[in-house]
Amino acid sequence: MLSGTTNGRIATEGFRALERTTGVPLADLSEPCAGDRISFRDAQVQPRTVLTSPEWSGIEAHGRRYSPFTINVEREKPWHTLSGRMHFYVDHAWMLELGEGLPVFRPPLVQRAIFGDQGAGDGSGRRELTLKYLTPHSKWSIHSEYRTTCTCSRCSAALTELQGKRGGTDNSLTHIVMKPTHFIGGYGQLSYAFNYYGPTGSQRDEVTVLRKREAEVRFQ
Repeated sequence: MLSGTTNGRIATEGFRALERTTGVPLADLSEPCAGDRISFRDAQVQPRTVLTSPEWSGIEAHGRRYSPFTINVEREKPWHTLSGRMHFYVDHAWMLELGEGLPVFRPPLVQRAIFGDQGAGDGSGRRELTLKYLTPHSKWSIHSEYRTTCTCSRCSAALTELQGKRGGTDNSLTHIVMKPTHFIGGYGQLSYAFNYYGPTGSQRDEVTVLRKREAEVRFQ
């Protein structure tokens, strides 16, 4: 009920607020659906197409699939940057100090140097499979929320087999590593927003060692 993607009234109010700050007509994108609601029960019956909302940048109407920034391009809504335009250069002092004022290539993180031995070659003789793991999501959650479901809570309380530590991010297939640039706030597009904040994704490129668990599952 609090998201414009499932509550047409919220979406329309959001677009009207954007009209006042941008001077661009936008409310017509959601006004035909202002009375629509998508409940959890609706989603249980069958998949639903979400509503066009100012929370995202795509237009989802008349059978269109989501494509980012269509509202910016087709309706001339300013980008959420200091200039209001799409740009590649960020002049924040931290960005410049780290050499990231412009997009640059960063090689994959050396995970063992950061986190230590993750179990490969532990002398147990067990079969292992080493993979290059690619995902924008962590193992236990989606974006910055949805951590309190029964399944996620149960998995997060499992103890690791080799080290006996708590599960969750300690036993995750991927590690989310924060960069100093993650802590830049209130500077154009570099600001936290509910549900998503990800100027970079170090968890998208790492090596993961998989082994079949032999010990009994224990919970903390």
